[in-house]
Amino acid sequence: MKSLVILILFPFLLHAQISMKDIPAVASVFVAGMADGFNQTIEFNYPVFKHHFPNANDNFWNPSISYLNKYKGRVEANGAAFPGSTTYLVEFTDGYHFTRLQEHIGYTAAIVFWINGKTKKKWWQYGIDALESMAANRAGFVLVYDGMKIK
Repeated sequence: MKSLVILILFPFLLHAQISMKDIPAVASVFVAGMADGFNQTIEFNYPVFKHHFPNANDNFWNPSISYLNKYKGRVEANGAAFPGSTTYLVEFTDGYHFTRLQEHIGYTAAIVFWINGKTKKKWWQYGIDALESMAANRAGFVLVYDGMKIK
């Protein structure tokens, strides 16, 4: 527990002056780290995840079978279950990709908070900034992921 407190406070110790404006960005990165922790646990140590969440739906959370959710009827040969289920909306098909989405949201929010922390905007404008950043992230993903497919 002492290590956790040190890790949480570490980003603030790097600044000469601690600012309350830094808290949303650091909290967002903290949430991204939590999502990564869940992601790596379900990917590489699913029994531990299942121990803590015994009622978790294996069809969504167990990566050895949940990847099939992106396909119609859970059969790869049938193609996408819905438009974008194998690319830009894959985050909604299984726990692995969903936790990656949470990580992306955390980092995107942190960037928005850090960049926009110096200007005052209406609350909803930060949401638009975050959506624009996420759209750019997903566009980069689709460009590479689809570009690497063997046709």
